[in-house]
Amino acid sequence: MKLTPLNLLVLSLAVAPGPASAGEGEPSRLIVFTEDAAPHSVSKDGQVVGASTEFVRMMVEKAGFKPDVRMMSWKAVLQVAETQPAALIYPISRTSEREASYAWIGRLANYKTYLYKLKARTDIALKKTDDAKAYKIAAIREDVREEFLLAHGFRQQGIVGVTDNKEAMRLLMIGRVDLAPLSQVGLEGTCVAEKMNCSLFEQELPLGLTMDVYVAANKNTPADTVRRLQNAYDGLVADGSYQRLLGKFQQ
Repeated sequence: MKLTPLNLLVLSLAVAPGPASAGEGEPSRLIVFTEDAAPHSVSKDGQVVGASTEFVRMMVEKAGFKPDVRMMSWKAVLQVAETQPAALIYPISRTSEREASYAWIGRLANYKTYLYKLKARTDIALKKTDDAKAYKIAAIREDVREEFLLAHGFRQQGIVGVTDNKEAMRLLMIGRVDLAPLSQVGLEGTCVAEKMNCSLFEQELPLGLTMDVYVAANKNTPADTVRRLQNAYDGLVADGSYQRLLGKFQQ
């Protein structure tokens, strides 16, 4: 195996203990993988923060585990999580293609997706989704939005792979791409995190994609762990914590 940085990360995590390993009297550790996806998960002062991050931490602790939250690119999240004896992933869109690959704990948000452009790009005027095929579009690698574009006839050559929404918006700013598929919340959250002027961007057209965003467990996670997490999720919905932290992210 070629020792790329990602492969080295997989090897290092593969020997890490799963949720059954803990000191006497201490809660078991549960690895939680996320990407840089403001406002849900943001790196600040060496810590992962954000609305969904706070909720997921509360849920894991309520289930009796100690959350170990790790941020990396979305492509790495999908690959590395498969190596773990137990792991959570968030925020991940629930699709029919992914349904059997994860144990779905609970929904975090629900978004409509739009194609955004720089407001100054008056030369771009789309009347239907197919019109966007003439332009370069930024999309996160192996994200549901990239999958949607490819499934609807967009050419791979016209899609510029990016690591996260921040990179997509930076490429929009400098004219390296023409369009980017984002939710309004994702755009605004990235603007706040990156101190960008959100008024420079505008919705050009609805993409026709609604994303149901979840926290999910990988298929290696023991059934009892999944049950405890689902019960904890339900408990946070019942006591109002869900609405307080995530209510504004429901369409």
